[in-house]
Amino acid sequence: ELVLLNRILDDLVSDHRVGLITYDDRAHGILGLGRGQRRLREALAEIETRGGGDVPEGVDKALAGALSPNAGWRPEAERVVVIVGDAPPRASDQAAAVQLASAKAREGFRIHAVMCRGRVQQLAEIARAGGGTAVELGADASTLLAQFFELVFGERYREQLLRFTKTYRGLVGL
Repeated sequence: ELVLLNRILDDLVSDHRVGLITYDDRAHGILGLGRGQRRLREALAEIETRGGGDVPEGVDKALAGALSPNAGWRPEAERVVVIVGDAPPRASDQAAAVQLASAKAREGFRIHAVMCRGRVQQLAEIARAGGGTAVELGADASTLLAQFFELVFGERYREQLLRFTKTYRGLVGL
């Protein structure tokens, strides 16, 4: 779905750039901000999902990596970060993540959270501090795309985005 999301963004916003950071207890799998379908597909293909057994994750470390000046953010760009997760950061790291999100929101970033497997209050708190929204993962693919687009473009376009993603998927045969 992220590849399709990036493809649609290519059609709608020609100069957009996408990055990706995966995380478990630490941040890794860092793909800096850039353009191109192939580089995103390759990065996604390298991701291994596995249950680690421990619930707290390195959300704060991934967030710090995504918000780093070295990530390649352009000052004039809409700067949107979407955290996707199903577990909170360690309790000892939560305050730092909230403070970072709040500081970056004052610099014009918007930090959102997409929560898998139910509401994760700590991720919702980070999103609020980051001037963003926390949403629970939708049940079907067209809802997922609409949720991501809503985070990028704003909730005022919710109904139009849902109709658009369903129509787009039909047109491209998905």
